[in-house]
Amino acid sequence: MCIYSYADTDLLVDAAGYFPTTNMLVPLAAPARVLDSRNPGGRTVDERHAASGRLPAGGTIELSVGGRAGIPTNASTISINVTAVSPADGGFLTIWPCGQPRPDASNLNYGPGQIIANNVIARLGDGGRICIYSYAATDVLVDAAAYIAAG
Repeated sequence: MCIYSYADTDLLVDAAGYFPTTNMLVPLAAPARVLDSRNPGGRTVDERHAASGRLPAGGTIELSVGGRAGIPTNASTISINVTAVSPADGGFLTIWPCGQPRPDASNLNYGPGQIIANNVIARLGDGGRICIYSYAATDVLVDAAAYIAAG
């Protein structure tokens, strides 16, 4: 891997994982929204985790993903697009498998008032769930795009 920067900068690189040749990423027929915290107005593919309200500063949500939107209950990993909508302050989102300790890494960094997204590949935890932590209060959207079934 090569990294180029136009100007002097400090750089952090967090390794998230790798794809073994035995596992295949299976795309969904269409991306599916599985979390939309905006209240009012939040909608999801099955109305679960819809209009749940802003994630508070320092808060965590446990998001059920396995068994929804065409993702099988035996899925081990998902590809999602995560969006922070109008955060109250600068901060970050961290996504990890529920049932595991929260890692000291970020998946999405945001500034106050931004609408900013990032793709995340995340392993599913207990009960087919991912946990999402936010440093600052923000609305959060999650769109599922693909999965890897357990091998």
